Amino acid sequence: MNQYFLLIACLQLSPTLTPVSPVTTWVPLAVIFLISAFKEGLDDYRRYKSDREANRRIYTVLRDGSPTELQSQHIRVGDIVRIEENREIPCDLVLLTSSEPYGSCYVQTANVDGETDLKPRIALPQTADFTVDELAHFKAQIMCAPPNNHIYEFDANMRVVHPFDSGDVPLSLSAKQLLLQGTFLKNTDNAYGVAVYTGKDTKIAQNKHQLSTKWTLVDKRIDLASRFIFALQLVVVVVFGLSGNALARSWFPLDWYLMLDEEASRWYSSLIIPIRMLLLLSFMIPISLKVSMDIAKYMAALFIGWVRCFHCFFLIS
Repeated sequence: MNQYFLLIACLQLSPTLTPVSPVTTWVPLAVIFLISAFKEGLDDYRRYKSDREANRRIYTVLRDGSPTELQSQHIRVGDIVRIEENREIPCDLVLLTSSEPYGSCYVQTANVDGETDLKPRIALPQTADFTVDELAHFKAQIMCAPPNNHIYEFDANMRVVHPFDSGDVPLSLSAKQLLLQGTFLKNTDNAYGVAVYTGKDTKIAQNKHQLSTKWTLVDKRIDLASRFIFALQLVVVVVFGLSGNALARSWFPLDWYLMLDEEASRWYSSLIIPIRMLLLLSFMIPISLKVSMDIAKYMAALFIGWVRCFHCFFLIS
């Protein structure tokens, strides 16, 4: 619909073609585009603020044998990160130990898979009893798959060098030891994990795709109706345009008020009357329909917000 209105507005810029003022189309079209751009820009700004807040959260990281306070955006692969209860996990971590017996913990994965029940995670027996001092000097090599979007799979192994030597026997890792970015630590005072995927390499980031345009049922029906009306409009334009061209050649001296250029090229003069007919029939798809739809959607969104506020107020009272 926006493409149709833009076509009509561009055709109205020619004084030879348009029988009406182009202001009647350009002003509403500019208002629609400005409102849409403002809404999209506001959503992008809110997303930017949310990302900035997430990137600037402070976590305790064991780096070079000493605890350091770092922003989540500065966490690198191989850092040992301390996670407190009810805090969001900043990157994909392999659980090493926790405050619970046997190195177990619970995570809430609602941001990843939509499930609100808590999921258990447990560290390997070889690392479950590590103290903070042992973690500060912990050295190991983790071999895992390249970044992928399989949130329920984690096939990897770990060879510990210090404080004990696992030798050539690798310790097998699975999804039971993986703490995904975006999940929250629950029912556990604290947990320590080593970062294996960060930034755009995390599994939740690998599952992100370009946002698609969402069409409501009303939008789909109006778009279908607009296509049908535009097709009908083209049929009328072709019939009336050909008839107008035939009459213009026969009665050219008498229809001076049409301001046809007799000296213009034949192909150009034959398009003037059909295009004028298209502009005259543009009211069949009124631009006010688009404005009315946007206003109605905005008011409906406000109404939904008001209803939620009143509902919460009555529940509290």
